[in-house]
Amino acid sequence: MNFNQKNPKVMIKKLVNPFENFTDRKLLQISFLGLIVGTLLAFLGNGRFDGLMNFHLFTEVKIWQPFLDFLINTAIYSALLFIFGAILNKRTRKIDIYTVCFWSQMPFYLLPVFNIGGKLKRFESELLQALTENPQDLSYLAQDYGMLVLLILVTIFAILALIIFSYWSWIGFKWATNSKNNWHILVLVVIVLISSILSKSIIQSINN
Repeated sequence: MNFNQKNPKVMIKKLVNPFENFTDRKLLQISFLGLIVGTLLAFLGNGRFDGLMNFHLFTEVKIWQPFLDFLINTAIYSALLFIFGAILNKRTRKIDIYTVCFWSQMPFYLLPVFNIGGKLKRFESELLQALTENPQDLSYLAQDYGMLVLLILVTIFAILALIIFSYWSWIGFKWATNSKNNWHILVLVVIVLISSILSKSIIQSINN
């Protein structure tokens, strides 16, 4: 895959199914680069990936915490995904499953960007406090339209990231296992949910 291609449509088309258009080596290289960038952005934006499909803002984050979150999320998700993949196809390779898990999580890495400087976290905390004290008083929302718009944008981006994560997980799983049955997506959904619950529980237990 050549990143110097001048036609953006070609790049977008290849990103629709990266597993069929990138080499194994390139997929891993991009995934590890995404991990480094995502961890750094999470540190700068005081965010934590505290669960496979979870991202929350904090007042302070240590640089190693987002990295540990990623390792836990990936370890659980890849383990469950490999077990199911091995049942379907004994030739399923662990490296392919790891690649799918690494790659599919990359959309979440951009979420911390919205909180660099801590303004979004402060607005979120003040908004929750205002709504807790008086749930019927929405006047606080009108005090800073800019931050409210940013909060809406974050929500929209988070939904898009979740959709892309789900899509890449599915086509990546089919690529890694040579799955041809669409009903396997139901099992994949269960695996994602279980992985999210387990990873969140483990991360919370470590934090406590």
